[in-house]
Amino acid sequence: IKNSKHICTVSQFSKDEIIKTYSIDPQKISIAYNGVDTPPKIDQKVQNDILSSYDLISNTYFLYLGTLKPNKNIPFLIKSFALFLKKSKNLKLQSSNALKLVIAGKKGWLFEEIFQTVKKEGIEDKVIFTDFVDNDQKWTLYQNAIASVLPSTYEGFGIPAIESMKVGTPVIVSTIPPFKEVVDNCGLFIDPNNESDLVEKMIEILQPKVRQKYSLMGKQQADKFTWESTAKSI
Repeated sequence: IKNSKHICTVSQFSKDEIIKTYSIDPQKISIAYNGVDTPPKIDQKVQNDILSSYDLISNTYFLYLGTLKPNKNIPFLIKSFALFLKKSKNLKLQSSNALKLVIAGKKGWLFEEIFQTVKKEGIEDKVIFTDFVDNDQKWTLYQNAIASVLPSTYEGFGIPAIESMKVGTPVIVSTIPPFKEVVDNCGLFIDPNNESDLVEKMIEILQPKVRQKYSLMGKQQADKFTWESTAKSI
């Protein structure tokens, strides 16, 4: 960083972090937002087979997609989902027996608490761990989810949010600077330390009109993030 001629980074937040941490001249840093590939067209039978392999039904699950590591705040997500299940039964919402949480991605580090939290909450039958997913699995999980939930406490950008919005799946994200920057007002925002806040947003996104609103807004926002625009920024 100190010896480089110029620095490219993926968000204003990341630029600010570099300036703050390394005392770098702002003029030396450019922002080139990440892009997202065009989602593949996956045959419906292939999608059905993928969902069946995880014992899932379309539009009955919330999705977290990413590496299992501390900054992703997954134990918080699991506790919130357990609370959501209790509340959805009381409110007699969409069949609470069918609702699940899918946690897709490979293990990173300090992930033991994640599995312990599922056991502690007694919802082993409601949480699906997929481990690593290939491209078809990833996009199938995005396309058939109620919403993607990303309650991270720290990010540099947040590609899964854009990928989800790209296929019209709404996002529920934490109120950290990079998500505000990248998602803008096209998703639902939550306090990543407030379980009740996330529960309320999960209930809200079950409403068809709300889902449709954020689906359309999300697609428009996601279309701004292409690798072509990234290349032009550099």
